Amino acid sequence: MICSGDKPLCMAGIFGGLNSGVNTSTKSIFLESAYFDPISIRKSAKYHGLNTDASYRFERGVDPNITKYALKRAAILIKEIVVELFLVKSKICTQKSLMILRCY
Repeated sequence: MICSGDKPLCMAGIFGGLNSGVNTSTKSIFLESAYFDPISIRKSAKYHGLNTDASYRFERGVDPNITKYALKRAAILIKEIVVELFLVKSKICTQKSLMILRCY
């Protein structure tokens, strides 16, 4: 389980929560990239009767070394989308008006 304080958000690698997603009132985004043990994912999904796209993907295993690359790639794509949306909305884009995404 991935929780925020004492509130469950989702089942890691199996099922995401509605309250953890992005919507029109979202002001900040926290990105996380993780590796989930395929055997644990398969057992948990089966136990809870949840056959999801995420469980299908993670129970087959992914390269655990790709998590850092995937996180950076996601940040870059989000930044590109934010810039495009800003350009379309205002037709003028300045660096000061954009949220800067940091990749570590």
